[in-house]
Amino acid sequence: MTRTQRLRRVLLVSSHCLRNFAYYRAGWSGRRLVRDGTFWTAVNSNFLDVGVLEWCKLLADPKDPHCYAKIVADVMLFENDLFTLLRVTPEDWRRYREAVRAYRDKFIAHLDSKLVMRIPKLDLAVKSVSFYHSYVVKTEGNAEVLLGMPPDPRQFYQACRRDAAVGYAMRAERQSNVRLERPGGMRERRNRE
Repeated sequence: MTRTQRLRRVLLVSSHCLRNFAYYRAGWSGRRLVRDGTFWTAVNSNFLDVGVLEWCKLLADPKDPHCYAKIVADVMLFENDLFTLLRVTPEDWRRYREAVRAYRDKFIAHLDSKLVMRIPKLDLAVKSVSFYHSYVVKTEGNAEVLLGMPPDPRQFYQACRRDAAVGYAMRAERQSNVRLERPGGMRERRNRE
């Protein structure tokens, strides 16, 4: 894989991470989901879980090929700038990464029945992945790396959040003739009333 391809993958993963976090957050109003029902609960939870998985690839798993430690030319400069932006110490950052990884390892990848699930706060996750995305765009990349990718991760996150808010607000419309595709290509007509 070329350097350009690897950097494009980092931007792709960071965009996917930001999109999922935006979709997750748009589903909440205070401490309540904006839509009721098991479907909306599952959808919203899936956005969180995918966002956490993607975030860990980028910022919490040093073995992952997308992790900043394997991508940026100057890791110390990157970390210093990140810690300054986030207003955290290296120890704060270590604890946060461990908390997010614990959620990933104990509740997404495996279910550990002995622990209480603690959903990580996402402010640092969103800011850190936005920083990483911007850093790659400004410091590591070139025009080819950015082709078709969001140039500004904060604007991209906000646009995703607005789109999700519209989706959560939509009401299911009644349709009189809905075609459902069955396995094997058989079609079924249903009337909904």
